[in-house]
Amino acid sequence: MMVREWVAALVEGGLGASRIRNAHAVLVMVLDSAVDAKRLAVNVAANMRGLPRRPEQEMHFLTAVQVELFAAAIDPRLCILVETGTYTGLRPGELLALKVKRLDLLRGTVRVAEALSEVNGHLTWGTPKNHERRTVRLPRSLCEELGAWLAGHPHGPDDLVFTAPRGGPIREHKLMERYFKPAIRAANEAIAKLPKDERPADIPATLRMHDLRHTAASLLIREGASIKALQRQLGHKDAVQTLNRYGHLYPDELDSLAERLEQVRERARGEARTAPMRPRTPAALGWSWSMGRS
Repeated sequence: MMVREWVAALVEGGLGASRIRNAHAVLVMVLDSAVDAKRLAVNVAANMRGLPRRPEQEMHFLTAVQVELFAAAIDPRLCILVETGTYTGLRPGELLALKVKRLDLLRGTVRVAEALSEVNGHLTWGTPKNHERRTVRLPRSLCEELGAWLAGHPHGPDDLVFTAPRGGPIREHKLMERYFKPAIRAANEAIAKLPKDERPADIPATLRMHDLRHTAASLLIREGASIKALQRQLGHKDAVQTLNRYGHLYPDELDSLAERLEQVRERARGEARTAPMRPRTPAALGWSWSMGRS
């Protein structure tokens, strides 16, 4: 009840939904630490319902070609970050908190175990959303690029894979203002110079870092990923959440399913013709139409 009263006071004070949810996330991390230290038996703030909802923002889904053009346009120090975000589906906080020891480039996996969030200018380390640690697969070419990237940078086990130009964690809002927005403009200028028959759509000016995650989901769906596989890759708590978020990207299969069922039936009838069968008339089946029963 104290946590709920605290949230209600923040709402009454006029604080925005995003700041309230961020403040709550910090409280969850603090109480998690208290539980780990045996100071509390349970984290009463975890999985709390009734938090104010953030305004829905339009999701942007880039094509693979748009991703390559955008990555080529951004500062070379951030190209690999864009590619990794796109082809793993990590949340921005998970991507910025990624440590070298979480990568297994020989097996082609990354272990998602930490997340970085910023509240009122302060960076806070915690667990991934929903506290769901997971392991995701990396494309082979991305493993090679990450290996080459780490070879030229400090890469002790606890070092961050991606750092700010002067070292230390990257702050998402600075990344957007200083690097993403100029790269969007540069990429669109490059797109305008392509032949018309090879020209993809412009990259949205409102592209966010989180849209790399949305793009990962759309690319996986396009390649035939099931809802369950997508859920595991993205770290959703359950498949319902994944379906609610990305279900509209799956093609409508009803027409094709009817056609495929017709093909199944035709094959079955062809195979059955070779077997001795009784006539399939109502009389042969023992039905009395006047009585409506056998």
